[in-house]
Amino acid sequence: MAILKVPILKAGKDASLDVDTDAIPQDMYALVVLEGLKAILNTRMSKVGAVTKLEGTELAKAHDLAMKIASENAAKLMAGELKAKSSKSKSDVPREVQTEARRIARELVKNELRKANIKPSHVAAADITKAADAMIASDATILDQARANLANRGNIKSTVDLAALGIHESPKLVAKAKEAADAKKKDKPLSAKQAGLVKPRAKPAAAHVAH
Repeated sequence: MAILKVPILKAGKDASLDVDTDAIPQDMYALVVLEGLKAILNTRMSKVGAVTKLEGTELAKAHDLAMKIASENAAKLMAGELKAKSSKSKSDVPREVQTEARRIARELVKNELRKANIKPSHVAAADITKAADAMIASDATILDQARANLANRGNIKSTVDLAALGIHESPKLVAKAKEAADAKKKDKPLSAKQAGLVKPRAKPAAAHVAH
């Protein structure tokens, strides 16, 4: 008897269901294998991107690339080179890694839109983000790239001379920030000037009409 602990991702952290694989009916076992192979062979497809808007040669190239990646996944499976995906939820990934991964994925989505002659500015930002999140969920290499980007970012040394560029603190902005901080300490509302707002124009007094 083989008992597998199958993660139930939306049931909470570390939640899983024990499944006796020997008790699965033969026809259902074939379904399990098929669905599992489908998930495995279709990983790492972010390079292919969206194909719904492609035609002709571009579509043929995308199909060829997808088959090449699927064949590589199958070869890795047969060679025993695949590792089980982590069941950790997205919340277990550091926020800075999530942010960088989403930035990468959003750019990939925008590139696919451009290939399809669709301006990214003509697509709702929420839809682009949704596609980016789906891309991250289906391709773990994006998170790996995000981690690598953050690691390399820390090793980059600036060669810019800010003084030579004439960049310096603005006394006006420093004073405004100090006023705002002092007002907050005293727990009093900011004036329109401190908040950088235009003070509402006072309503004119009602004219007295003689009878």
